[in-house]
Amino acid sequence: DHGIGMTIVGGESTGKLDLGIFVKSVVPNGPADRSGQIFPGDRILAINSQSLEGVQHQGAVKIIRDSKSDVTLLLSQVRAPRTLRR
Repeated sequence: DHGIGMTIVGGESTGKLDLGIFVKSVVPNGPADRSGQIFPGDRILAINSQSLEGVQHQGAVKIIRDSKSDVTLLLSQVRAPRTLRR
């Protein structure tokens, strides 16, 4: 078992503010990298349809580790703005 090939960061809450869980890094040639859809900085909103709202870091790690062979992630991806030439 080599995991899903990424590290996560976040899951700290400040009062009522949920700062979220984010992809910190993606392991080259790991499952996350091979998907071509997961990038550092992506916010993980849900794992296998289980919302991460209010979930602390260790809780998110546990959800991933307790998953069977397939892991489905709902991500929010923010990409840098691009300049278009006329």
